[in-house]
Amino acid sequence: MKQVASLQYGVIFKKAFSQIDVFKAFVQDITGIDLKIDKVETEKSFEQRIGNVRVEFDLYAEDLENRVIVEIQHQNGSDYYDRFLHYHCVALLEQAANYRNYKANLTVYTIVVLTSTDKHKIDVATIDFDPKDRYGNSLGEIQHKVIYLAVTIVRTVFKR
Repeated sequence: MKQVASLQYGVIFKKAFSQIDVFKAFVQDITGIDLKIDKVETEKSFEQRIGNVRVEFDLYAEDLENRVIVEIQHQNGSDYYDRFLHYHCVALLEQAANYRNYKANLTVYTIVVLTSTDKHKIDVATIDFDPKDRYGNSLGEIQHKVIYLAVTIVRTVFKR
């Protein structure tokens, strides 16, 4: 069996996933989106701070052709559900042009790689922002998503 470095170390995580081909393949496996990107930024933050917390994305790429921002976050703490919902919202709020235009021009996907054990013992959890009618049918208005992946699913995706 081939020896691999643990994703629990932020440096290893960023080095592996900041490679454009690895980033694109991972995102396509998880979301089905074929990204058109020429760079992956590490430790990305926005000039203007939104809220009381300085948000810094581990890995960040924008696909302007497909109108998608994808962030991949490495996490090994216990507050990841709240923390990365906040990060996701910052990426949405940062796009608001002014008080007359709240629509985000780019769809935001936040992929959180959980390198610790998920307290719910699940491999994938998703927050879908699309409004639903009272029967649970999506309206197709908002495509933004937060996807939480346990490290076991990441190993499965890359076993090709």
